[in-house]
Amino acid sequence: VLKFLHELERDCPFPIFQIQTDNDAAFTDKFTSQMNRASGEHKMDLWCSARGIEHRLIPVGQKELIAHCSEGCSNFRTMKEIL
Repeated sequence: VLKFLHELERDCPFPIFQIQTDNDAAFTDKFTSQMNRASGEHKMDLWCSARGIEHRLIPVGQKELIAHCSEGCSNFRTMKEIL
């Protein structure tokens, strides 16, 4: 995940204000922290916070939004290959 974020930061032609992800453990500790919410200490949260980027999670059970997140990642990779 961090490798992709560094590539995104390096190659994105416009400022990033917000990143939306699903609730997978690669993106959040929402379901593994003892507080039963994101702790803000996950590597994704720390990376975003250090850059002033809001990290939003899709609502639980909104599976159709997962496809939009994945599509955004593959579109970025495709754009990068074209450029």
